[in-house]
Amino acid sequence: MNHTNLPVIVLKNIILFPNSEIRLELDSTIDKEILTLAETYYDKHILIAHQRDLLEKNIDINDLPSIGVLGYIEMKIDLPNKKTRVVIRGLNRVNIDSYKQEDNFVVAEIKN
Repeated sequence: MNHTNLPVIVLKNIILFPNSEIRLELDSTIDKEILTLAETYYDKHILIAHQRDLLEKNIDINDLPSIGVLGYIEMKIDLPNKKTRVVIRGLNRVNIDSYKQEDNFVVAEIKN
């Protein structure tokens, strides 16, 4: 993988390491759109980034790290209570060249 653009999910209070899994329950419509986008156009691959300032509520792309984890969506279940459960497996760490703000989400250009 040379340079690739991937959608980004920003996590707080939880860290995904390579060769491990996280289980999330999401209720944000933006996060659900990002997962659907990753499944449809990016072969279930997604970039996991961790926000540096845990107290900040809004995501600023200038405060996001330059290293993230490439994740693979192993399972996604839409629940009747309008939440989505997802299992993401960490594949490997990647360098993030740049972030770009799209409509409702962030896209990152990455390289191994």
